[in-house]
Amino acid sequence: SDRVCTALQLVNHVQDVRRDLLDRDRIYLPAECTAAIPNFESRLRRTAELGYACDQQFLSEYRAAVRPMVDRCWKLLEEGRTLLPTLTDEAHAVIRLFIEGGERLLGNIEAWNLETCIHRPKLSRSERGMLVMRAWWGARAPRWMRVGGSARGAASSGVGGTGGSQ
Repeated sequence: SDRVCTALQLVNHVQDVRRDLLDRDRIYLPAECTAAIPNFESRLRRTAELGYACDQQFLSEYRAAVRPMVDRCWKLLEEGRTLLPTLTDEAHAVIRLFIEGGERLLGNIEAWNLETCIHRPKLSRSERGMLVMRAWWGARAPRWMRVGGSARGAASSGVGGTGGSQ
């Protein structure tokens, strides 16, 4: 359960980079991930304020800094899936919803080429509805029918990235 909670917190930090900076004047990315990027904060702020990357080098460095966090989240959520068979039906549905929601967000982040300094990936209404229905149905299915595999390959919603410029 610690892995799932940690992954979801990290997903939220990656997802909300632009919003956290513009609305709250906060950067929640670990300093060790961004320390090698010269003038990280000022370049991030400029990119977030503009809504596009006028500095392609920064965008490339930003993606490289965020990639290990995204990979770590995938791994933590996959490890968290091992908890599912041990849970009661109600807990199984809720935890499965959290895990699959995190996986879907990670897929959307990757579909946007990790450019969360420009765009905030989020779940569509249909994605949220699908996740709730899968969790609800999964809680009612016999245990032997429950799917427990990672959704990494299927998590993307199919939206394209911005390519870093407009």
